Amino acid sequence: MLKKTGVNVIVVNDGQEACEYCDKHTPNFVLMDINMPNCNGIEATKYLRKKRYTMPIFALSAETDQKKIDAGCDDTLSKPLDKKALYRTLTHYLSKEQQAVTLHYPQS
Repeated sequence: MLKKTGVNVIVVNDGQEACEYCDKHTPNFVLMDINMPNCNGIEATKYLRKKRYTMPIFALSAETDQKKIDAGCDDTLSKPLDKKALYRTLTHYLSKEQQAVTLHYPQS
C-alpha cells in the first residue's frame, strides 16, 4: 500500500533490525509495529528516543494505550490500518521533512 504512494519503504523483520537500520540510515518517518519478535515496538521506540532520534514514530497496533506515547511514539495508527488516516499522517509529516517527495495516493 505504501509503495504505491511513491514513498521509499524499508521493511525490517523485528525491533532489533529497526534500531540497527535507524542507527545507519535516519528515516524521515517510522511506522513501528508494536508486536514484533526479539525487540518489540515499545522497546525499539525507547531505544530510538534515548539515542535522541527526532523522526516521527507512529505505533501500529490493534490496541491503543498510553504506553506507546510514554515510550516516545508521536501517536498511534490502529489495526486494521485505515488508508486515509495513514495518507493524512504521511502528508502531514513527510511534506515538512521531504520536500522532494510527491505522494501519489491510489484512489482504491
